Amino acid sequence: MVPIYVFFVLVYKLGCGRLGVAPEYKKEKVGEFVVNLHINGSGKNLLILHDITSKSGMREMEPFFKLSRSFKIISLDLIGFGMSSKTVEIPNYRFQAGIVSELIEKLGLEGPSILGVGWGGQIALELAITHPEIIYSVVLVDPTYDKEQLQRLKEVRAPVLILFSEDNMLVQLKAAYILRDMIRKSRLELVGRSQDAYLAAKSERLCKYATETILHLIERFISDPESMVREKPEMEKELKGIAQRDLELS
Repeated sequence: MVPIYVFFVLVYKLGCGRLGVAPEYKKEKVGEFVVNLHINGSGKNLLILHDITSKSGMREMEPFFKLSRSFKIISLDLIGFGMSSKTVEIPNYRFQAGIVSELIEKLGLEGPSILGVGWGGQIALELAITHPEIIYSVVLVDPTYDKEQLQRLKEVRAPVLILFSEDNMLVQLKAAYILRDMIRKSRLELVGRSQDAYLAAKSERLCKYATETILHLIERFISDPESMVREKPEMEKELKGIAQRDLELS
């Protein structure tokens, strides 16, 4: 008979991703700041960046922690959030991207993929624009961006998967099509409307992204991003026209 303590150790490790890989919590000094990290799994490196609405930082990214079964995930509290260094004002996305790029170098992460949600997606885009040589692929979940970034999106070399909620209450759907129009190697997948009004109103909590279908889609993309962007779904001509027209008028 297996001793009871051995059984609980096995259950704990199975719940942490791959068997034998327990999560690691650490703090890393980057310049004058301290970044709080959660590292789990093994394989290709995947950095996870939370939204600006995530007051508790990385804790709200738990739906994506299951990806540690396939990759080495590095989730962090951005500066001003969670257990990372606090500042009088939240630093902008450009500053955060600079911190993340320094962190990538300090941790010795080779060819990481970046998964960003909302504002975290905007930081991921900035990394792909300013450090194209170090980013392997990008996953954007209901991302935000600004007009200044739009002018530089053609500089993105990494393949990009855009996941966008049809009932996103913060960003209009046409924003997702603009991103796909502007990023050369990209694929847009629309996540259907929620049947639960609460989930629709709380889409930033990522409830709907915990499904196996979406997690499998992300895993397939990170494993072979070049192939997936070549499988682009048909874009509705009407929406494409609206996106291009609005961009020209802006």
